[in-house]
Amino acid sequence: MNKICFIGFLLFSFIFTQCNDMNKLDCMFSEDCEWDENIVIGDCNNFSSSTTCLGVDQCNWINTQQECSGNAPGDCSPGCSYSWLTYSCEGSTTVTYCNGGSYEFDDGSCSEILMPECTEMNQSQCSDEDECDWVENIDYQSCGIYTTSSQCWQVNGCYWYSGSYYSAFQGCNGEFEIDNSYCEETQILECSDMNQTDCNVDNSCNWIESSQWYNCSNFNSSDECNSYSEYGCYTSWNSTDWEDDCLGGSFTIDNSYCENMQFIPGDTNQDFNINVLDVIMIVNLILEENEYNELADLNNDDVNNIQDIIMVVQIILNG
Repeated sequence: MNKICFIGFLLFSFIFTQCNDMNKLDCMFSEDCEWDENIVIGDCNNFSSSTTCLGVDQCNWINTQQECSGNAPGDCSPGCSYSWLTYSCEGSTTVTYCNGGSYEFDDGSCSEILMPECTEMNQSQCSDEDECDWVENIDYQSCGIYTTSSQCWQVNGCYWYSGSYYSAFQGCNGEFEIDNSYCEETQILECSDMNQTDCNVDNSCNWIESSQWYNCSNFNSSDECNSYSEYGCYTSWNSTDWEDDCLGGSFTIDNSYCENMQFIPGDTNQDFNINVLDVIMIVNLILEENEYNELADLNNDDVNNIQDIIMVVQIILNG
């Protein structure tokens, strides 16, 4: 029972509230959302019902009795009576109104934080974003473009020479840096373009070891022999047989390469995406107990268990 509860907790952690459904407090504590403040000014006197009036903290609903007033029947308020003896309204009437004056309330909304494009980021933002790369691009410019000493001395790397001994150096000398560095989107390599290191860290790629052994003496022509000179092969004239021999010993050429994997560990439904659907499938495998799926066995222990779920969840959270 505890195992099922824990699995349920992991699944529940994938249910994310949309930003536009959040209240102000939840929005302010969310890393992916921001609260757009919209202060509205109102007046309590504009409310005509107790429900709307009491819905604002600064307003109070007033219910009081007051003496009737008026000298004509049409002047009498509800609850009052008109006396033809005194020609005036008599009795008392109930008066209700919303009191409190003006008030402020935040009619804002919660929205998703929109990340800038890589090309719009500064170096700090770019370095924190896995999908972006900061490209250093430093150029150098001659200080000779500055014609006054005040301009010259303001630029780091420039100095002004006004002496007469070295007339060729009169004016602004030196050079200064121009930082043209920029942020760009990380180029995602195809498996076939990856080296061994990149291939081994990509879950969708597989490194294939392949090598071939050669011996220089097996090459029968000087052209073929010389084409492997970078591996130590060279031609030598054999005066006995009146032909060139290929010398240099043996060598091995590494033809290893990276290729797309036929499956991705953790992608139990084989849709080439690891998401909550794969977690649900692994949960079902565990609950059925007699089922085993190699794709769901991330730690290669030949068993589908809670450890595999944890590893899949970690893959999803790490993006």
